Amino acid sequence: MAIPWLNVLVFVAAFTGANLMAHKDLRGAETPKLPACEALIGLEGVRVAVDLPAEAAAALGVEKGAISDRVDRQLRAAKIRNLSREESVRQGAAELCVSVRASQFNEPALIAYCVDVTLREPALLVRDRGQSIVAITWRSPGIVAAGKSPLAESILRQIDEQLDYFVRGYRAANAVR
Repeated sequence: MAIPWLNVLVFVAAFTGANLMAHKDLRGAETPKLPACEALIGLEGVRVAVDLPAEAAAALGVEKGAISDRVDRQLRAAKIRNLSREESVRQGAAELCVSVRASQFNEPALIAYCVDVTLREPALLVRDRGQSIVAITWRSPGIVAAGKSPLAESILRQIDEQLDYFVRGYRAANAVR
C-alpha cells in the first residue's frame, strides 16, 4: 500500500508548525537531536493539559481522560510534580500540553495523526520586560500514519515515547536519577 506522502506532509505542516523534525522523522525513526534540557532546568512542576478535539477522539478511539491519566502516572513515576489548576495560576507555572490531531485520507484504511507535547510557560519579552506572554519552551512533535485497527494503542505508545523524552530531558537538566 502506498502512503500518500503529500497528504501526510500537508497534515504535518498544518498541525505541528515549522520545527517538524525535532526528534522523529516522518517514518518515526529517531534522529540524533537531543531535547533542549536547558529549558527544563529548575522546573518544579507542571500543570497537565490534554488537547483532543471530540472529532479526533471519535476517529482515533481514544479518550481525553485516558490520555490525562497516562500522563499523570508517568509524571508521578518520574517524580515530576503535577500542579493543580489553582497552584499553577498562583505560581504562574508551566503547562505540559499533550495535543492530538487526526486526519483521514482517501485511503480508507489509513489515518495520520499528530501527537505534539509542548511545555508552555510565562515569559517576559526582552524588548519590553513589562510584557508577559506564554511561550513554548520545550517541544516534541511526532507524526504517524497508521492503519485503523490498532490505532488507540499506537497513539498511546507515541504519547509514552514523547513523555519519556520529556522525562529524560528533565532528569538531565535537573540531575534527577
